[in-house]
Amino acid sequence: MAGTQNTRFMEHPDDVAGIEQAMVESAQTLTQFVHEWRIITPSATVKWVQAASRPEQQADGTIIWDGLIMDISDRKQAEAALQQSETELRQKSQDLEQTLKELQTMQLQLVQNEKMSALGNLVAGVAREINNPVGFIAGNIEPAKDYIKDWRCIVAG
Repeated sequence: MAGTQNTRFMEHPDDVAGIEQAMVESAQTLTQFVHEWRIITPSATVKWVQAASRPEQQADGTIIWDGLIMDISDRKQAEAALQQSETELRQKSQDLEQTLKELQTMQLQLVQNEKMSALGNLVAGVAREINNPVGFIAGNIEPAKDYIKDWRCIVAG
């Protein structure tokens, strides 16, 4: 038939071993053969195909698979795009988690800074409260001494 190709001759070299293994397992167990692999078309285009076939052992012991091969290149391309999107989404999620942790750390630092600032203001207020009477006393010690001297003179005198 014109236009038909044997896909066995188009198998991608990296996929041959996997195809062979899947075929041997299907032949040995007479279970359905379902496998995906790449082919290289005569125009050098790489395509993904999926085969699904049922093995049937003949009277002479040979096995014939009855099935089909479908081009799944579009599905594989969509899966790759989805996987890329999922990878990017995971990365963005990790970036957001890291940013959240950094913001939480900053928030804790701001709270600590506010506490230290409030404590500083409290200490400054207490110091003012102590310094005012001390300053008053220090400023009035000499006049108080003079008053006591004058009072002693009056009482002694």
